[in-house]
Amino acid sequence: MKKHLSVCIAVMLAFLTIAAPCSLSFAAAKQDNEGLYKVSESVYADAYMLIDLNNESHPIIAQKNKDKKKYPASLTKIVTAVVVLEHAKNIQEKATVSQNAIDVLYNTDAQLAGLVPGEEVTIEKLLSLIMVYSACDACTVAAEHIAGSISAFVDMMNEWIKAAGCKDTHFTNCEGLHDEDHYTTAADMARITLAAMRNDTFMQICVQPYVEYKGLRYSHTNFMLDDTQPMYYYKFARGIKTGSTSPAGNCVITTAQKGNYRYLAVVMDSPTQEYEGMEAKYSFIDAATLFDWAFENLKYTTILPSGKAVTKVSVRCGKSANAVALTPKEDVQVLLMAKTDPSAVSIKALKAPAELEAPVKKGEAVCKATVSFKGKTLATVDLVTAQSIERSPVKSFFYFLWQHIFYTILAIVLLILLIILCVKIRKKVQKKLLIARANAANKKAAATQRVPAKKQAPAKPKKRKKNEKSEKQKQYEAYKREQRRKSQNPEDYWR
Repeated sequence: MKKHLSVCIAVMLAFLTIAAPCSLSFAAAKQDNEGLYKVSESVYADAYMLIDLNNESHPIIAQKNKDKKKYPASLTKIVTAVVVLEHAKNIQEKATVSQNAIDVLYNTDAQLAGLVPGEEVTIEKLLSLIMVYSACDACTVAAEHIAGSISAFVDMMNEWIKAAGCKDTHFTNCEGLHDEDHYTTAADMARITLAAMRNDTFMQICVQPYVEYKGLRYSHTNFMLDDTQPMYYYKFARGIKTGSTSPAGNCVITTAQKGNYRYLAVVMDSPTQEYEGMEAKYSFIDAATLFDWAFENLKYTTILPSGKAVTKVSVRCGKSANAVALTPKEDVQVLLMAKTDPSAVSIKALKAPAELEAPVKKGEAVCKATVSFKGKTLATVDLVTAQSIERSPVKSFFYFLWQHIFYTILAIVLLILLIILCVKIRKKVQKKLLIARANAANKKAAATQRVPAKKQAPAKPKKRKKNEKSEKQKQYEAYKREQRRKSQNPEDYWR
């Protein structure tokens, strides 16, 4: 019985699992971080990245050695500026220049703005000197003002870096002077820059072509912004930061926008070599090459209009329909090489539910979908319901009955089977106890027959001692004595 009951319960539970609501999910497409395309032009930097800024997921358009260890030089100051902005109460507050903030840079070949000990400078001015002119003394003054000491500020910088998702970056100073333990990668610098760009004040400061201080005009160190530098000037460029030391090579992080196309270039460890008969810093030339290649070869192409279905999902208790189509929330546009056939791009829903429950509203977000080309993810888009579906009262009623009555009956059946099982077990235990008691009684009876009990000898009458009188004799003698007494005293006779 127990075996049959176990099989019955297993079958019911399997049926219950099938009948219960479930969801169907699709494996997410493998995210590609190796760059969507290969740059056909010569780029001399040892590491670089080109990123699409129009797409919220910021896909990597092209890259080289993005995870290779590099020295950031003054690109470090991007983190310096952001940490100052996030902890300063007001950018108009003033910081006092200390002697230590100046002395720590002595004999280091650091670029200085000429800050003087005891001088008071606003945070806004310090940030402009840091991001536009790359002034190292502005970094140390701001660091002491925010954290109390330069070392404490560097700790804050490293904490911010970790929070930004960087795993291959560590800083030992706030200005970017070379140190073997002061390193990063192009990929981490891209993460840092994208995080910094979300701060509007940071962007307003870093795109300034120059900063004025004590009556002097200091131009931006990114010569791509300077129209007096014909070798480097790039009219579409804006911001952000440069860096240069012998171990780091020439570095630049900048953006460029042409029409509706906007990119971020991270260029690290470019050489200094001859260009058009003159010695040139190739970081600016490499950045311009990347931008020109993208503007000329990449075009936004509509892969899927907003009303076209990607997949369908069934609707429970729907009145007008039993399924609803999932379509992109907006037209799906991706960057493709100009000659690419749009039909070669695939769209796949991610974690689409097996069923929705009515009522369903049109435009309701359900899941996401990936847009891929040759195994590389170009974009991730939202999928929404294409129509509204009201709830059917009749279908809801029968669904309620199915859900509640079926499971109630199933629970009762399981309870009855459990009671039967308990009764069977109890009877079996009682039977075993009765058999055990009977066996014990039989064993005792058998032992009694094999060893007869000893007969007790009859009690022997006690021997009367010599001259000892019997009881009757004693009574008779007492009666005689009483008669004699009464005869001697007549008055006692009538008493």
